Amino acid sequence: GGQIIGTEGASERANLLALAIQKETTIEELAKSDYCYSPPINDCIGPLVVTAETLIRKLR
Repeated sequence: GGQIIGTEGASERANLLALAIQKETTIEELAKSDYCYSPPINDCIGPLVVTAETLIRKLR
């Protein structure tokens, strides 16, 4: 499962997280995910990727 808190872009991130769970994506695969981005519109590195990388570091 997962939780998403936020306003702008939260539903998109929730959909990505739901897809990752449905496809049984590992945390390592999620950390290596690549998303389309446009710097004026959104972050270059997605919050799910940052969270996955943080979790990997904490688990080591």
